[in-house]
Amino acid sequence: ANSYFRPSARDVDYILVEMDAHDTEPVETLQENLRENLKRRPTSLYDVFPKHIADALNSGKKVEAESHDIVTIVFSDIVGFTTISERFTPIKVSNMLDRLYKVFDAIADKHKIFKGMRLNRSRASS
Repeated sequence: ANSYFRPSARDVDYILVEMDAHDTEPVETLQENLRENLKRRPTSLYDVFPKHIADALNSGKKVEAESHDIVTIVFSDIVGFTTISERFTPIKVSNMLDRLYKVFDAIADKHKIFKGMRLNRSRASS
């Protein structure tokens, strides 16, 4: 192994100081979470369509158009995201986004709101 490619003790110390409990989740747990997500979502259709439509499409059924009297679409933006991503490590930024979207997901699940796919770096909900 070439020591040129190894981080210095200072770099390792900096990373360890910046880490928190969310950064140290065991790989096995991450793999279990991934497997669980794959079980719940057999295709990406679940990221684009409500569950009943994705289920119908997955089973090869024809999906009829639906009409709704009221529809709301929410777009979110993180003010200062570029500055945040420049100041903090990728792990910190990723964990921040993960915590933020988990809160969004919990609120959407609580109110039975369909969560749409992410568009560019934004997330759409309706």
